Amino acid sequence: MVQDAYNLYMELWEKIDERGIKKRVARHLKACRSSSEIIAYVRSLLDQFRLLDLTGLPGDGKNDAEAIACRKRGNGLVNPRIARYVSAIRFYNKSIALAEANSAALAEAYGNRSAVCFALKEYQAALDNIRLARENPYPENLMHLVDKREQDCRQLLSEVGEQGELKDELAAKVELSHEPNPKIPQIANCLELKHEDQYGRCIVTNRNLKVGDVVIIEKPHSTVLDEELRYLHCDYCNQEAFLSLIPCKQCSITMFCSNACYQSALDSYHRLECPVTKDIRLLFPNVMVLAFRTLAKTITSFNNNLDELKLFTECVEQTSPSPFDYDWTTIGAKDVYATIHSMSTLQGKHTAIDLLQHAVYAIVMSELLFGKTLLGELCGTNEAHRDFIRVLALHLCHIAPVNFRTQDYMDYTPKGREQFGAKNHFTASYPIMSLMNHSCAPNVDRIDMPSSRAIVVIRPIKKGGQLFDNYGMHYCFAKRDERQTELMDLYYFECKCEACVRNYTIYRLLPTKLRGGSFASVMSPEIDEKLTRHDKRAAAAVLPACYKFLEKLDHLYPCLELSAMQLSVQRCFQMLYSLESGKEKYKDICLI
Repeated sequence: MVQDAYNLYMELWEKIDERGIKKRVARHLKACRSSSEIIAYVRSLLDQFRLLDLTGLPGDGKNDAEAIACRKRGNGLVNPRIARYVSAIRFYNKSIALAEANSAALAEAYGNRSAVCFALKEYQAALDNIRLARENPYPENLMHLVDKREQDCRQLLSEVGEQGELKDELAAKVELSHEPNPKIPQIANCLELKHEDQYGRCIVTNRNLKVGDVVIIEKPHSTVLDEELRYLHCDYCNQEAFLSLIPCKQCSITMFCSNACYQSALDSYHRLECPVTKDIRLLFPNVMVLAFRTLAKTITSFNNNLDELKLFTECVEQTSPSPFDYDWTTIGAKDVYATIHSMSTLQGKHTAIDLLQHAVYAIVMSELLFGKTLLGELCGTNEAHRDFIRVLALHLCHIAPVNFRTQDYMDYTPKGREQFGAKNHFTASYPIMSLMNHSCAPNVDRIDMPSSRAIVVIRPIKKGGQLFDNYGMHYCFAKRDERQTELMDLYYFECKCEACVRNYTIYRLLPTKLRGGSFASVMSPEIDEKLTRHDKRAAAAVLPACYKFLEKLDHLYPCLELSAMQLSVQRCFQMLYSLESGKEKYKDICLI
């Protein structure tokens, strides 16, 4: 079986090392004057060592035998002594994705899913799955079972009424704390883009901001669902929909919550991505899968007109526009891509080994596109078009690790004290938020929502002050040397934030600076216990007091009490605003 792209790059580097030509290769890569030259040189190395062989990829396609095997695994989990119904549905969904269109295997998978819906008392969902089973050749000898289940569902619905989605009265809507910018309604009108010698482009505020102020609410340009959620969430909108997912008609691993999402995905990226989506998932980590999807989405947004796309990217590279240069009330898909293309690539700072790795990734991506998708026919023998695609892929491979970020949702975890825990939901690209610089002691935090992300102030910011995000290296959880090394390796800068300059200590060694019970008066043991039990009412009630605490005592920063309060605020954000798994409501029926 073909190794993943990272191991391919590592094997190439080992071959280079064995030949004793590392220094020569490094010099050549750093001397290249263009991305085309880098790709051509790395391709010559791959050919020289005969490493680029993608013929062993398993490919994709429907497979009734595998579908039946998955359905049988699901059946084993439905056994009343096991009763792991949600786990069973994951296998039924995989069976649905694998099954041939209009096949008995597909019909039976829908039928079995309807049985689990019935057991979970989701009667309307059961009826929807019975309808899908009937639309396919469901076996006649089993038809009496779905007939009886359908009759029971209708009877029970008539007795208790249709149980729609329960409204969460505590589900607060996140809104900007200040008037929105008239041309960029995603941001508060107090935010401006400036250029500073130390930081380059940065976002600053032209008025004082207080703790709790929401200043950005942004939807992502592109997302890629976490691998573990493939058979539980929709690939397009990322919402949990395990009772109702429908499959792509061509590939075997992509599912959607509705025909509307399926069509939207086809129109924006999946028509091009579909033939290779399984290969890409096997070959690359999620952040590079998003780079590939961004490439597919971009080509589609230009109606596959590569000449137009090439001219557009050349113009963007000359002007380097930012999200603040556009009117987002009228912006089109092409100009939105311009804000992605203009993201930092750390150009000129990459090491030779980084250039080698990203070039290998770009070559593999483009080879798959040329060999298995409509892009191969579109490019034909036009080497200029093929070279442009490789260069664009390399550009996005540079952008991805610097700018693309994971986003969390709250998954139900029945084991232990915590009822819910944050888990990866999807990887996303946010053009506006990508402009924020890093601090190991950030003054803003992210609120992850089902289909967007907000930025909230967690430390007072004076007029003219910069908004500082955290790139994953917080002083509470890593010592300065560790942070400095990691940030240099990933982003090529020496961090000079306040935490690094003043050498703040890690969380457990922070000093306590408050006397008396001021912290406990806000975050009492009783409230902490309620938060542990995921009590949303307690989270909503305590947040205003948390904001006041952080605002009033910021002059004591850093200290254990303030850092603990920031963590509590983050916990409340997750409870109130993040997408929350619906699995909890089945905890009394099954073992999940």
